[in-house]
Amino acid sequence: MLLDSDTTGTVTVDETIVIGDLNVLDLRGKTVKVTADPAISIQGRWWTIRGGKVQATAGVLFECVNSSSGLLANVFASGLMRGKELFRCIGGNGCYDTTVIGGEWAKPADMLTPIIRIEVNGPTYNRNTWQGLRIQTNGRPQAPAIKLACTHSANWIYSNVIRDINFEIPNAGAVHLESCFQTVLDGIHVFDADLFGPITDDVVKVGKSVSGLKSKSTTIRNYTRLSGSLNEGKADLNIGDTGHYNSNLIVEMVDGIDGAGLKVRLPEWTTQRCVRAQYVW
Repeated sequence: MLLDSDTTGTVTVDETIVIGDLNVLDLRGKTVKVTADPAISIQGRWWTIRGGKVQATAGVLFECVNSSSGLLANVFASGLMRGKELFRCIGGNGCYDTTVIGGEWAKPADMLTPIIRIEVNGPTYNRNTWQGLRIQTNGRPQAPAIKLACTHSANWIYSNVIRDINFEIPNAGAVHLESCFQTVLDGIHVFDADLFGPITDDVVKVGKSVSGLKSKSTTIRNYTRLSGSLNEGKADLNIGDTGHYNSNLIVEMVDGIDGAGLKVRLPEWTTQRCVRAQYVW
């Protein structure tokens, strides 16, 4: 009703919006600014959020408490706080079979935390997909754009997909995986990494959390970086024996324009095809 009655194109909400079972938040092409922290709390199944702009002015944008079979489609998601994530699922919270597709996700320059942060203490973030997004750091990030991690000592998070993402200025990393099982990264495209200094961390890093298991059964396809220079010791793909089990690591189609200076650090047992980069050890 609040969105329907608005005539300015911008709606300000001062309390957390709770998304429950079968809820649909149709933004109707408008801008919704939320002053609460978190701005939106996801606590349901079969929910949908679509079609507009939503901004957190003081905290986390989406706090995922418990999601199953949700859909977030073609939303421009942003936040004003450098130290607050746009999507967060942490601790004992969970998210299953949920899809985020289209739209743009943007944080302020000099961001201190990931745009998308998954850091759960059990196998509670499984079979989720992020697809067809533009992820914008706005320069000088101090954290990776996406972090997926499991801190459990005897289990993983399973079967998540990150596909066809345009990463703008991901100079502290595009995707970092820790203790993940059967993750697919397909279409990681890095742009404008030359605008605010060098790349300060590995662009894609696969390993283990401090208390967790090595990652296992990872597939990386269609990685491209078109600009930027790597700091000494950093790589486009960094996957070591100490962070990944000797089992089903597939890397295919890695390339960049001449002068981008792609580097990869891969175990010798990696199944790989068409990797156009310098190998570093």
